[in-house]
Amino acid sequence: MESLLLFFLVGLFIYLSKHLAKSKHEGIRFLTFFGSGILSGVLVGLVAGPPWPPSVQIPGGGVAVVGGLAGIVLYTADRGKLITRPGIQYFATILLGLVLAGLSYGFVLLYTTLSRCENRKPGEGILIPLVFLLIGFLTVFGYTFPERWFKQRQSRKKMDN
Repeated sequence: MESLLLFFLVGLFIYLSKHLAKSKHEGIRFLTFFGSGILSGVLVGLVAGPPWPPSVQIPGGGVAVVGGLAGIVLYTADRGKLITRPGIQYFATILLGLVLAGLSYGFVLLYTTLSRCENRKPGEGILIPLVFLLIGFLTVFGYTFPERWFKQRQSRKKMDN
């Protein structure tokens, strides 16, 4: 379960790749978010393995799909300026984390339905959605924390001048 903390790095990697590839073209920006999400998901999957409970039978590549979903959600939020919009900026991390958790959990349900692997233990009914809530929140927090921290630092420098 400690490997879930690595999803903070997925969000941070998406944030860093966004600032390293400063492109005005929307297609390239989308590919930057999506590709960095997949790449960081693959790295987390290689380093720590699948972070979900063993009863969820999803291959390690599922972590890359969750990273790609994170890239899509964060691209959409960045494009709509959701993180810096007045009023909603205070709830953006929670809302985006819930959206990402829902999409990721939906991916798991779709995969387990299509592959017909259904051998969950009776006590793990609530554990799996909670794992995906934590994955969603940590990933979005890894993106929004440096975004807000650097913006706050820049505004303080402007006030000091």
